[in-house]
Amino acid sequence: MALDTEPKNLLEEIKGGMQLREKHLEEQERLSLNYSGRYHRSDKRPSTPITSNHSYEYLSVMLPNIIYDNPRCMISASSGSKPDKFGLTTLGQWAQGLELACNQWSTDSEIGVTLTDLGIEFLTVWGVAMMTTMDQPGFQGVDLVPRKPLLTMLDRRHFVLDPTAKSHDPTELLGPRWEAHMWKADLDDLADDPDFDKKVLNELAGDLDLEKFDPIRKSIDIPKRREILAWDVWVPEKTMTDMPGFTGAIYTIGVSSTPDGTSKKGRYLRKERAAYCGPWGPYIMFGAHKVSGDPYPLSPTVAVAEQSEDLNAHTTAAAKSAAAFKRFAVTDTGNESDRDRMKQVRNGDIVGVDNFDRIKEMQMGGVSADQYRYIQESRDNLNRTSGLTEALRGQISRGSTATESAIADAGTQVRVAGLKRAYRQAVNQVFRSAAWFYFYGEDMIAPIGKEGERYDINEFRGGVEPGSGREEWNFFDLSLKIDAFSMEHTDQAILQKRTQDMMQVMVQASGVMPERPWVNWREPMRHMFEVINIGDADEWFNWEVLEQTQQAMMGGQPGGMPAGQMPGQDQLPPVQSPPGALPNPGTVAEQPYQRVMRGAMQGNIAGEASNLA
Repeated sequence: MALDTEPKNLLEEIKGGMQLREKHLEEQERLSLNYSGRYHRSDKRPSTPITSNHSYEYLSVMLPNIIYDNPRCMISASSGSKPDKFGLTTLGQWAQGLELACNQWSTDSEIGVTLTDLGIEFLTVWGVAMMTTMDQPGFQGVDLVPRKPLLTMLDRRHFVLDPTAKSHDPTELLGPRWEAHMWKADLDDLADDPDFDKKVLNELAGDLDLEKFDPIRKSIDIPKRREILAWDVWVPEKTMTDMPGFTGAIYTIGVSSTPDGTSKKGRYLRKERAAYCGPWGPYIMFGAHKVSGDPYPLSPTVAVAEQSEDLNAHTTAAAKSAAAFKRFAVTDTGNESDRDRMKQVRNGDIVGVDNFDRIKEMQMGGVSADQYRYIQESRDNLNRTSGLTEALRGQISRGSTATESAIADAGTQVRVAGLKRAYRQAVNQVFRSAAWFYFYGEDMIAPIGKEGERYDINEFRGGVEPGSGREEWNFFDLSLKIDAFSMEHTDQAILQKRTQDMMQVMVQASGVMPERPWVNWREPMRHMFEVINIGDADEWFNWEVLEQTQQAMMGGQPGGMPAGQMPGQDQLPPVQSPPGALPNPGTVAEQPYQRVMRGAMQGNIAGEASNLA
């Protein structure tokens, strides 16, 4: 049975989804207050002092490990030689252009900024992003405005999904049957939009329930703006078109109210429309760990929240004990002269007293040894559980051997790699959505820039519409993966070491490049530069000069030395081996380059022999 998409039923579905979402966020968002401390905002303060802010420490260490810069992707085609109908380009060549377009979009749009914000959500609770398209700026008044992908981070309280789902991934068997997000807009702006139903808009009362979208309205006076709330609900099982690039349908639901606000009724604000997105949908969940049977993920700081609260409670108690510490001297009330001398004594003075036995030193409060011991055990337990080890902080334990430190660092890196992988999977979905738009959108036009020069590509134009010659190409023949090194921070010491290693590789490789013309040196060197995250190989090598050098060494022709022109060796006639026989190195005709090298070697040997003679 298909999902009932009438406004009344969709609002009921959303209500159920919000109830499940709040069961997660009620406690989790309270924990996020610990990260910002007590002095960031007066109306959002932790209930207790934060004397051990593990959330902030964890975030400051882990965030640069999972995202630091604008990521890059690599796209390849399983059937790269498949040509278009006009024979002008192959799917593999188009995949290369698609890769350049996505990477240029990542740089131009500075998506690393949004991904950093999502990284904070990923580590503290969970985050949600939405992928859509937008007009490229600077093309106002143009008939066909080119478009580009748009990455937006949603407030987690503005997103909701099917509460019966066991996973947040719509492509999985037990994934959600619908997902939705809340938005607000000015009534006047919507009235000017021809896509919206003006009759329905006229029945809506503005400025109702806006605190659901902006909770700050409960504590701050904000003037009325004639705004309304609405929901966009994506239903993947509803098929509205057979056109490629579309999956499911989107329903826009608003709530109308009577003038006195006593009754509310869901209404379609616009006609349902086909959703321009991949099968995974327009929403992307950023979550660290999967909880079996639950569509909402688990963050590392939520998982260790109890240990963190335990440590914070005892460090707070120890801080109070330390503040109450007092050290003083006592004497009996009849020893007035000695008491006066003790009150006036200064540091370093020598003072005499009448009766030393009647003066005693005492102290009150302070932190006990048991408190210190328990705090240390609690901190060790928290760090062990969360993975925030001294090695990850850049510290080395005292007394540890180099081997012990290396083993500990290896274990730490494995745990960090798991978080990186989970975050990279979400970033992969971001790039898959961007690639989807570029693949199917004929209005998706991307300038490639300098990087496209080596492929003779100035700009990428998307679209597989009829007449493009690319109608038979399939997006799922492409494979996309994120270049992990492009997301990470490289400190100066590591960058210096990598540069030195790269210089050594260049010196060694440049000596054999002219002698190995059958190797396409451009691609392995480009890949090596990408792996170590150092600039562009084309800025380090002049490939045209290399090609000219190779041709000069091979007798002026790119295929090899012409027959009869080999130094130190006469032309050898080709020798055919019997069918099925194994090649005999002494009889099989050598390739031109092999003859050149063998002749040169023989010439050198002859020269050395003559010198010895």
